[in-house]
Amino acid sequence: RPGPPAGGGRVGVPNPRRSGKGKMRGRRTTQRRGPLLIVDSDNGIGKAMRNLPGVEVANVNRLNLLQLAPGGHLGRFIIWTQSAFERLEALYGSPTSSSELKKGFHMARPMITSTDINRMIQSDEI
Repeated sequence: RPGPPAGGGRVGVPNPRRSGKGKMRGRRTTQRRGPLLIVDSDNGIGKAMRNLPGVEVANVNRLNLLQLAPGGHLGRFIIWTQSAFERLEALYGSPTSSSELKKGFHMARPMITSTDINRMIQSDEI
């Protein structure tokens, strides 16, 4: 089959069998997670993506940590629409300004100013 695989990777391949007693409890196969499309308003894109295996559509107003990082594993392929990305500033604000839509919500300010953790650990001051 020429072209990229459907669903963005190994989502469409046959599912591997689960190890352990989960097979007896109705969870025989495991399912890989495909790309996540985040939109501000649906406008029929949910119906368009429904046919693609493994592709999920989420609204930016109802983001879920289990959708963004399923199983606690970071690195899911996330596609943002431009309107959803612009909506994030109004929903959550920034470290300097509060949210416009959520009353009394202030984004937590970053605790670490330097991101080089190895240099900090190996320094003489610590």
